[in-house]
Amino acid sequence: MIRSTKYWAKLILLWAFRFISYVLIIIACGAFAGSAAFSLLGKLFMPSMTFGELAITGARVGAILAGVWASGVAIVLCFVKGKQERDAQALASK
Repeated sequence: MIRSTKYWAKLILLWAFRFISYVLIIIACGAFAGSAAFSLLGKLFMPSMTFGELAITGARVGAILAGVWASGVAIVLCFVKGKQERDAQALASK
């Protein structure tokens, strides 16, 4: 079955959007986790910093650490989602 250029363009945009969405969600989760961890444990190790400073520092560190892993995890999630969609199409065509 030959598909049109419009179909492929739509598919490429869909997967690019999914990939970027996964990356941003992972980075946001890392920033939130870093902010929470620094806010809860930061006073034990850095008593001179305020909770606001700890939260900002934790968000920055968490986003950086999550950003290291985000693209690789997003690729894996895209492959998993693609396989699920392919399997669903194969079941529907039977």
